[in-house]
Amino acid sequence: MTILVYVFVPFTFYTIVKSQKEKSILNRNSSFISFIDIKQNTTIIKLEVNTIQSIETDRPYSVLRTEDRKFLHSNSLKAFERLLDPTVFLRVHRKAIINKNFVIKLQSR
Repeated sequence: MTILVYVFVPFTFYTIVKSQKEKSILNRNSSFISFIDIKQNTTIIKLEVNTIQSIETDRPYSVLRTEDRKFLHSNSLKAFERLLDPTVFLRVHRKAIINKNFVIKLQSR
């Protein structure tokens, strides 16, 4: 039993240290997008990320909602999660991501 603990403890310590180093490297090198290019007919619109209130899935597209418009995009919610800043955008449902800056009120059922 003590041999098992002796072998197991250094391994877990190594994996914890390794994962912390990887996270710090990711934090230093990660930069999130500030614009999303949206194709509408023959034009491409550059949509500023901080104007997006929510992103919902409407398969096979995602619907990006701003204050006054809706846009369709071919990316999945999982792709948007990787591209957008997680301190601002929060996945609240399997079909929705919201911008925390536009939340006015939280209410439980």
